[in-house]
Amino acid sequence: EIMNQSDLFIHCASSEGFPWVWLEAFSKYLPVISSDCEGPRGIIKDGYNGLLFQVGDVESLINAIRILIADKDLRERLAIQANNDLVSIYSAKSMVSQISAVYRSILMP
Repeated sequence: EIMNQSDLFIHCASSEGFPWVWLEAFSKYLPVISSDCEGPRGIIKDGYNGLLFQVGDVESLINAIRILIADKDLRERLAIQANNDLVSIYSAKSMVSQISAVYRSILMP
């Protein structure tokens, strides 16, 4: 699998729904660089669990790639935080808990 042989995950899109592929990258401990559009913006917090660049801004993308190539500690920190977010927010157990909370709030206000 390509992700298992990768050091970074880069995704360029002008719009995106829920980006499942980012979660797969998170599970592989890959630092993520993504365009700052609707879907990724809800998952990736710039500098916390990945890096975002403005849609269409090639120089910003190149800069983000250079930063991660040069800074192993940052790559590792982003990858670890992304994986922690995957487990705490997007795991099946967490999602069931979140959905149950919504139902409880509706049925027992």
